[in-house]
Amino acid sequence: MHKVLIASNNAHKLQELNEIVALAGAGDAIHLVTPRELGLALDPDETADTYLGNAQIKARAFKNLPGLGDLAGLYVMADDSGVEVDALGGRPGLLSARYSKAAPGGDGCAALLAELRNVPDEKRAARFRCVIVLITPDGQEHAVEGVCEGSIGHGPAALRVLIAG
Repeated sequence: MHKVLIASNNAHKLQELNEIVALAGAGDAIHLVTPRELGLALDPDETADTYLGNAQIKARAFKNLPGLGDLAGLYVMADDSGVEVDALGGRPGLLSARYSKAAPGGDGCAALLAELRNVPDEKRAARFRCVIVLITPDGQEHAVEGVCEGSIGHGPAALRVLIAG
């Protein structure tokens, strides 16, 4: 079984990733662990200007922690993601998490819908972009990017999934 450290302090992320592992039928081959489970406390600053750069910052920070080498066979996985809205020049994009935190009541969905309230349907194109970096036990780095194209509706139901990601 491969043990994978999720380089995130977001408790919801573990739940999401466990669901993905289960859907892929890999539950017998992959065991996801959180920093908290390993007694780790780290919150690296995401200072890169790309999703890939931010995912690398997080993955490398956790992989290079002193004492982590004691966990033989440990993989480290990190991600960065965001919602890119064409009518907003690609915002919030790389700053999606900060956008949500800065919104009134921490409700990024409501803030985004308010910004788009006068934007017609044909100009509400958007995408969710995610980059995942995996560092193997021997230090090799692998990165993948996924993009889901769509548009922003007029209500929060579908949008909430995108902004929370």
